[in-house]
Amino acid sequence: DISYLDQYLEDLSLILMEYGELAFQEEVSPLSIAVSKNNPYIEIIQKIIEFKPTAYALEDEDGSIPIHHACACNEDTTIIEYLYSLDKTCLEKVDNYGASVIHYATFSGHMNIVKYLLTIQPLCVTYAEGNGALPLHDAVQNCRGRYHQTEITSMLLTVCPEAASKRDSLGAFPFHRAVKSSTVQVAQMLIDIFPKAVFATDSEGLLPIHYFSQRVDKDQQLDLLQYILELNPKGTSM
Repeated sequence: DISYLDQYLEDLSLILMEYGELAFQEEVSPLSIAVSKNNPYIEIIQKIIEFKPTAYALEDEDGSIPIHHACACNEDTTIIEYLYSLDKTCLEKVDNYGASVIHYATFSGHMNIVKYLLTIQPLCVTYAEGNGALPLHDAVQNCRGRYHQTEITSMLLTVCPEAASKRDSLGAFPFHRAVKSSTVQVAQMLIDIFPKAVFATDSEGLLPIHYFSQRVDKDQQLDLLQYILELNPKGTSM
């Protein structure tokens, strides 16, 4: 609604003039909050940056910048495209835990955002977090359950199939994480590329079957259990 947006922008201008500089000294900046809304008006984002031209690059307490939050909370690419236009290096920026924007997008299950990021920077598929996790590790256990896991996993493997054979700092392959949080379809895609993962133990000696046993919904994932056992029948005796 145009009249609503005009009134909102007018009110926002008054608030920024009155309290803006103080707000940008908080643990989370106003821009990070604004882009965290699902598909916010671009005019609101532009108004904040008009007031604070460096806002797109300001770090929050956890080291993240606004585009991290935008990738975690938006289905549409409009805001991400705008923030990227302001800073072409933003895809390499990491938070205090080593997570880049592609990790935020894959863990949140935002298929359109992941597709966009892979289009403009295919190498981001190889970015590792501080815990060694690649975007693929995050995608197969995204925080929204099985939201777009199959599609995102397929996109990541198309760009970088060797990601299926990469361990995180705990020695887990994406397949380990997948059997704990994903579906049999995702597990099959990973095994098609890297079959050895089903026999592999992590740094604590845990097999994928052990990861499956940690699922809260394992009773609803019997097809995945059957798939794992067919691949490695001896897994239950180890």
